[in-house]
Amino acid sequence: MELVVTFSDGATAAAEIVDDGGKPALVVEAYTTGAGKEITRDVVCVCCFC
Repeated sequence: MELVVTFSDGATAAAEIVDDGGKPALVVEAYTTGAGKEITRDVVCVCCFC
């Protein structure tokens, strides 16, 4: 499932929900914050939010 994440500073990043060994994970691609800081690609387990 392809998504777009919008952060509180207005920055956006492409994201995708993937299967990470039987657990759902959110992959957020690299993006630049509203203040200009570059953030690298990250994978976050979403199972703790269920």
